Amino acid sequence: MSRPALRLALALIVCAQPAVAQSRLPRQWLYAAGGIAFGLGVTAIYNAGNYSKSLGWCSSAKCVGVFSTAAGGLVGYLIGHEVESKHRLRYRLAPPLDLPSRARMLRTRASGLELDRQLVAVVGDEGIELVSAEPRLDHLGHRARGLRDIADVGLRADAASLLVGTGTGLYLFSVTGQTEGVRALGGEVHAVAARGARVAVASGGVLQIGMVAGDSVTWRADSGAFAGRTTDLRWENDTLLWVLTESALTAVAVPSDSAPVALGSVELRGPARRLAVKAGAVAVAAGAEGVYLLRTTDPAMPRVVAHWAEPRYVYDVALWTDEGGTRVFAGAGPEGLYVLEPEGGQLKAVGLVSNVGFVAALAAGPDALYALDRTGGVLRRLDPHVPAAGH
Repeated sequence: MSRPALRLALALIVCAQPAVAQSRLPRQWLYAAGGIAFGLGVTAIYNAGNYSKSLGWCSSAKCVGVFSTAAGGLVGYLIGHEVESKHRLRYRLAPPLDLPSRARMLRTRASGLELDRQLVAVVGDEGIELVSAEPRLDHLGHRARGLRDIADVGLRADAASLLVGTGTGLYLFSVTGQTEGVRALGGEVHAVAARGARVAVASGGVLQIGMVAGDSVTWRADSGAFAGRTTDLRWENDTLLWVLTESALTAVAVPSDSAPVALGSVELRGPARRLAVKAGAVAVAAGAEGVYLLRTTDPAMPRVVAHWAEPRYVYDVALWTDEGGTRVFAGAGPEGLYVLEPEGGQLKAVGLVSNVGFVAALAAGPDALYALDRTGGVLRRLDPHVPAAGH
């Protein structure tokens, strides 16, 4: 009779952990049940032993059973209470959400990424690591080795080249070759954006526009100045550029035959870090101020339609649109990846993807979302089509 009881106790202990992960019951009671099962196991072992059972005042099987199960249940309850408190704190803003993903360990200590349709360029302390955007995430090589203080990178997929902005200038590299980079601009570069042959660079408070031809860049004489430090640049189309500074978002018209012209601007609390652009919408990661969602159908009058400032810090954002509507993905560092949906003039957190590490950078492709785990040194390709938690 003792061995079946022992097997039952062990089975309860083994099954307790999956139950904790899957059940909605408070974890303190599940852990308490596991502690009681452990106490029953101790009692079964005690009864089965062929040795002197002289333990002083509590030598009987009944006393040992009561004491071990009570102690096990109490310890389990206390442990479960701590686990439940941490779980509630972690998911205080949104329920847990799992997204199918594939991971690639990186060969550099990564800090940012840039994406085109077929290539992911990961910014690291050893230059730029190139990874295929396909599901296998194949490693394609390294570029810009030896460059320090890399601030941003722009990809030109059609011409198989990339532009690397650093604290000492802008450098042009070939994606497919192993040739050394060519310095195309001097001075500290804060942000880079490439679209076809056109490139926009923010350097020293000045916006410069150039045309890439082969291994050189021809810069236009006209330029634009911006107050504050530029943190990100994004082309919406061939003639519309979005300029993000730490405190404002500005739409800039970039005609092919005349100087850039600021169309409209909106002030933001920040410091603003990164932006994501879709036709008619812009999302901004604003650090401790969270996420802004802006309507930009009229670039001359961009306006904030929703603001979400619940997480401690938002490093990057991505926009995703499908038949279910628009979603905003917010990389919140150690908190994970939040999934937000516009609802009634607000952004509602519908899920937290917590198994993606320290999310420091994001990019949305045509059929997948790419997230950078800065601490783990991992690039993840996630499927964003899965319905949000609670839907």
